Amino acid sequence: MSCNLGVHLVHNALNLTLLEQAPTRKGYGEGLLEVGEKDPRVMALCADLTESTQTHLFAKKFPERFIEMGVAEQNMAAVAAGLANYGKIPFIASYATFSPGRNWDQIRVSICWAGRRHAPSLGRHCDYAGSAQYDSDLSLRCRGGKKSDHVRS
Repeated sequence: MSCNLGVHLVHNALNLTLLEQAPTRKGYGEGLLEVGEKDPRVMALCADLTESTQTHLFAKKFPERFIEMGVAEQNMAAVAAGLANYGKIPFIASYATFSPGRNWDQIRVSICWAGRRHAPSLGRHCDYAGSAQYDSDLSLRCRGGKKSDHVRS
C-alpha cells in the first residue's frame, strides 16, 4: 500500500464559517445525478423517500432509469441484485432502519455473497452519534459484505 505524501490539509479546513455546509443527502442526490450523466448503466431505486434521499434529482432527469419501489426495501435490494446481474449499476436508497435494517438478508445473500459488485446501497439517517439505533446501524453498515460497495451517509 502506498501513501500520497504530497497531500496536505488546507490551513483553515476546520473553520466552519468558511466552509459551505450542506446535508449529506444533497451530496448523494447530486452525486447520483452526476454518475448517471456519465454512465447510462446507472439506475436509482428508492423506497418512497425520493425527497428525503434526494433521489428525485435523478428521477426527474432519468425517469426511464428510476424505479420507485414503495415501502418495500427487501424487494428493492432483490431487484437491485437482478439489475446488477444484467450489467446495470443500481443505487438503492432508504432510511438506515430499513436499509440495511429490513433488507439485510437480501443485501448479504443476493448482492454480497453472489458477488454483485455494482449494487451500492444508501442508508439515510443512520445515527452514529449514540442513539438507541446506534449499535444496530453501525454493526450492519460495518459488516456490510465481502464484495459489494456500500455508501455510508
